[in-house]
This record gives sequence, structure tokens and C-alpha cells, in this order.
Amino acid sequence: MTSETSLGLSDQAAAAFDSTAEIPPGFFPYVSISPYIAHLGPMYQREDENGLMVIGLRIGESHLNLHRKAHGGMLAVLIDNAYGYNIARVRQQSVVTAHLSIDYLEAVEPGDWLEAHVRLTKSGGRLCFAECILRVGEREMVRANGILPIVKTAS
Repeated sequence: MTSETSLGLSDQAAAAFDSTAEIPPGFFPYVSISPYIAHLGPMYQREDENGLMVIGLRIGESHLNLHRKAHGGMLAVLIDNAYGYNIARVRQQSVVTAHLSIDYLEAVEPGDWLEAHVRLTKSGGRLCFAECILRVGEREMVRANGILPIVKTAS
């Protein structure tokens, strides 16, 4: 039997919130220029076999809903950020999200190491289409599809 901390967490879950919790090999700090996205952190990144960046983070207390699972809105923000970051890197252009469809497949637990894997499915002159899968290990937790228009710059 585990004891409960003042937050109502088991010792195991509380240890997962420790800032020194292990980060998987190959990941390095991800720093967003957006103050809003910075609230999700700390986040990490690594390049995948297709040259896209996988964004990872350890699910902590600030990510949880009232049921002590990762909040769906936080997961949507992670997906949206992973799309924008990867498309901007590939296209060298900024995008905004016009459409986001999300399927929550499994609950993400406190202490889980969560990774956002993006795949660009189509990239045209004005629109980009992408999918994002949030994974814990090999388990698919969330699957999303998005449509992201290119932000026009003033000329």
C-alpha cells in the first residue's frame, strides 16, 4: 500500500512530478516563444525519422482535470502547438488552426511521459493538413487531424 501526499497522490505519482524525473534518451529542451505554451512545460523535443520534431512532456499536477487525468483541453493545446511548430519548420511559414478534430482514446495518467507525433498528410499553396498522435510508450492515447492555413504576411 502506498501513502498519500498532501496532493492526494500516491508516492509513485508524486515522484513522477519531480523535475528530475527521467527524460527519455534523445530528447532535449523545447522552448516556445509563446508565453501561453510555456505554461505547459517543461517540454522536450527530438527529431523523428522523417525530420519532424516529436514534442514530449511528463504529465504533472498542472495538467490534470478534476478526475486526476490529463485535461482534454491541455492535450488539444499540445497537439495544436506540435502542428504549428512542425509546419513552420518544414514550410518556413507560420500557420493557424482552422479545424481540429480530436479522438480521445485512453486517459493519460499523472506521471506518464507523453509524446506528440506529427505527420504532414498534405501541404498545398494555402493549406496544410496534418495528423497528430499522442502516445505513452507505444499506446495511442489521442488521435487528431487538423487543417492549418498559411498565415499571409503583409507585403
